[in-house]
Amino acid sequence: MKKRALVIGSRGQDGRLLHEKLKAQSYEVVGIVRPKLQMAKPIDKEGLFAVDLSNRELCWELLNRVKPDVIFHTAAVHGGKFDMDRVIQIYGLEMIRCHVGISQNIFEWQAKNPQTSSHFFLSSQMFTGSTSQEQIDEKSIPNPINLYGETKFQCWELIKLNRERFGLNVYGHILFNHGSRYTRPGFFTHNIAVKLFDLIQDPTKRTTINNSNQLLDISHSEDFIDAIISVDQISFPQDFVLSSLELKSIGQILQGAMTLLGIDIDRVTLTESPDVVPPLKGDSARIRGFIGNFHKREFSEAIVEIVDKMIWSSRL
Repeated sequence: MKKRALVIGSRGQDGRLLHEKLKAQSYEVVGIVRPKLQMAKPIDKEGLFAVDLSNRELCWELLNRVKPDVIFHTAAVHGGKFDMDRVIQIYGLEMIRCHVGISQNIFEWQAKNPQTSSHFFLSSQMFTGSTSQEQIDEKSIPNPINLYGETKFQCWELIKLNRERFGLNVYGHILFNHGSRYTRPGFFTHNIAVKLFDLIQDPTKRTTINNSNQLLDISHSEDFIDAIISVDQISFPQDFVLSSLELKSIGQILQGAMTLLGIDIDRVTLTESPDVVPPLKGDSARIRGFIGNFHKREFSEAIVEIVDKMIWSSRL
């Protein structure tokens, strides 16, 4: 029999990739999207439901109806680097409901249905970088700097509690920076893609990339999704850090994408900043110990994928 997967947030970046890959691997997939109405009903023929899972009654109604073998909670309420404060101010309560409320309802349902496993997408924003460039692993002590990181940390605490005290099959995945063709406007991957698309559209144009010496631990999202699907097969649920294991500057990332797109690097001015943010680097040794090296794609490829989509759309 096919395994049935429930993907919460199946129209977000990670959820869309996960939905596609699970279907390609012959899972029966049911997706959850953010509702506009407080009801659980299909909204199209692809098995998508619009339902508020932070409502315990609606959550249990949906889970009892679907009876998933595995649950992936990818949904998140967040914004880009320069938009997060506004998102927290406007959607702070929704953020708590999404990251903490939905998770708690799932754990309570799992306690009654222990055969189901669940995976929760956490964030490196639970931690704060340091000048020593220490690596973050599964034992690192969180230090959230905003509500987004705090609510993800609260979810992680619930994961550990329910796994250790009640024996639930729960995995926590601490994802470092990542991007794909589904990255939304306002985020780093998409912002860089827009600048490169403009250069392609106008051969006479030049652009400037500020803060080009900022270091990032960033990966292609598809590598993370492949890894998370793989670890669902192991017999001992636990937490995993997913990271690239290396730091690259914004300038290096840009040059990699420009090479793939055939854009002359001389058309870009790279400026360095004296006030770079201390880099946050992840240690993904644990997950690599189970599934090996899961990085098959360069992050620059994600930027190129977005540019290609823009080019295709401009020709319609």
